[in-house]
Amino acid sequence: MTRFRTKLHVWAASVILAALVWQPAAAQQAAAAKKTGLTQYAETVTLGEDGKADVSVQAKLANWTEKYLDLPAGYAGMEGLKAEVNGAEVNAETVKDGSVSLLRLTLPDALPEESTVGLTFTAPKYYNWSDKKVLKPYHVNQLGHTFSNTTRYAVGNYSATIVLPPHWVVNSVASSVPASKADDIVSPYDFTTGGDVTRVLLRSKSVAPGKTAEIVFGMAKDGRNTTLALLVGLLVIAGALWLKRDVLTREDFKAKTAS
Repeated sequence: MTRFRTKLHVWAASVILAALVWQPAAAQQAAAAKKTGLTQYAETVTLGEDGKADVSVQAKLANWTEKYLDLPAGYAGMEGLKAEVNGAEVNAETVKDGSVSLLRLTLPDALPEESTVGLTFTAPKYYNWSDKKVLKPYHVNQLGHTFSNTTRYAVGNYSATIVLPPHWVVNSVASSVPASKADDIVSPYDFTTGGDVTRVLLRSKSVAPGKTAEIVFGMAKDGRNTTLALLVGLLVIAGALWLKRDVLTREDFKAKTAS
């Protein structure tokens, strides 16, 4: 009986010791699993015929404990800048980190685990129509949108929606970062139309410090050489479908699109 009790005590002590060792490790893993910083960053850029663009940013900030938040200041001469955190207006100013310009937000105290960050402003020189025109006989313009992460931390789930002026349509894509690959189930860029407005969507799962997300595409005004624009558009679509012919027949793609 004494031997049984001794073995029982040893077993119980082993279980307690294992639990004490496991708990700190589990706590460390849980802490590591917590996302910190900008977990989502969505820009909407509405381009006007005068080259100005109205820009809005909607971002999510997780488990942030610092007093300030630095964001990329990628637009020259921002006008009418307004910044909000969780619906309350906060101070925003342009600062220098060495030679790099950043937009610094002063945050409220004691933020919740997840906060929302919003920016609105006008970029007066977003696009110069006269300098960007190419293939002049066909009235095709080239537009490039670049997001440069000049901060010291990664930006997760980045997206940009570029809203073209009415009656302007996309007819080709020159390049993108991330690049479009033949085995992509979801392309890094997409186009939608509603009424007479075309929207260009760029997405990236993450943009590391010092890296970029970008797209360069051609656009033409609807009604100008529409036969050429339609032909180029059809060729772009046909080429994309041909490159993705293997993906479109994959079982995982069918399951994903069916759900």
